[in-house]
Order: sequence, then C-alpha cells, then structure tokens
Amino acid sequence: MSKQLIVERDVTIDAPAADVWDILTLPVFIRGWDELPENFGDAPLQKGTEIKWVMKDKSVLLTVTDFEPHKRLKLNLYNTDWEKPADAYDIAYTYTLQEKEGQTDLHVTIGDFQALPKGQDYFDTSEEFGDNSTQKIKELAEN
Repeated sequence: MSKQLIVERDVTIDAPAADVWDILTLPVFIRGWDELPENFGDAPLQKGTEIKWVMKDKSVLLTVTDFEPHKRLKLNLYNTDWEKPADAYDIAYTYTLQEKEGQTDLHVTIGDFQALPKGQDYFDTSEEFGDNSTQKIKELAEN
C-alpha cells in the first residue's frame, strides 16, 4: 500500500468555537480564507451543500458530508477528470473544533490523495493551503 498523502494542521484560536464555526461556514467569511465560485451566493453551508467550479474541460466539486455545528465540518472533494466516480474516493477537507476555556483548537485534515495518479501534486498544493488557510481562519476569528 502506498503512503498516505494527508495534510494535517493544528491551530489554537483565541475565540469560542461558535465564532470559528461562522468563519468556516458563512460564505462572507469563507471568501477571506478560501476561494468560492463567483455564483455561489451567501447561504451558510449545511449538510448536502455543493460548491462547484465549472471549467472548460472539467468540474471540481466540494460536498458537505458531515456537519456538526461548532464541532466538525467535512467537505468531500471530487474532480471530474479523475479516473473513477466520486464514490470511489474519500478525499476531503475536515475541520474539527474543540473549545476549552474560551479558546478553540482547530484540527484540519486534507486528503488522502494517495489514490490519485498525481496525488503528490495535490498533497504539495494542500500543504501550502493548510498553512495559509489556518492562519487566515485564526485571524478572522480573533478580530
């Protein structure tokens, strides 16, 4: 079996979990730490929400598959130019929150990209995204 290609990041945020949750689920804040399609709108994320980027030769889809307010958010990733159908992959962005004493520990996992032919490329890009997004989420929640 190939090595796992999972990015993990942890950050402690000086804000309650409810504030961090808003940064993760409200498009007005998501746009401050990640890209959204131009036509996405401003409705909060919820279980089943689909975020879809349509390009000339492919589509990229994020689907909210786990939604536990103030605790856990999981968005499964699928790219239509991957070899297999979406249900053949378990590649996701997962945000886990744990509040203690007015602070929130945010644990982010991205992957596992090992099932993809260009998995290392996705992993490398996600390493940078993990670093940048966790810091931006922290800044937004604390201000």
